[in-house]
Amino acid sequence: MMMALKKETMATTMVMSIRIEELELKDFVGTMYAYDVDNFLWKMENYFHAKGITDDAVKGRFYPEIIEEEARAKLQGITQRGTVGEYVQEFKELMLQVSNVIEKEVLIAFRNGLKS
Repeated sequence: MMMALKKETMATTMVMSIRIEELELKDFVGTMYAYDVDNFLWKMENYFHAKGITDDAVKGRFYPEIIEEEARAKLQGITQRGTVGEYVQEFKELMLQVSNVIEKEVLIAFRNGLKS
């Protein structure tokens, strides 16, 4: 009984890993519909999760440390020069480049950079 269960488990694991390998992600071609963007991002997150790839692993592989250090320094001194929307966009872009940030510190940096 145990041997049959072990073989079935191994077969299921092999089939699941083959399915993951066969999963082909399509390029995002751009769209104005939020649903399409959310759907694409959901598929990407599930793909990476199934592969065991975490955000930090991806960043560690593709982002040199200096990029993160520079972005972290820019976050501390960021100031609003244009519209609030432009400021938010610039802030978000910098946030994507850093990991292990403390939420309270980010909020303080964001507020300090806003025009009065």
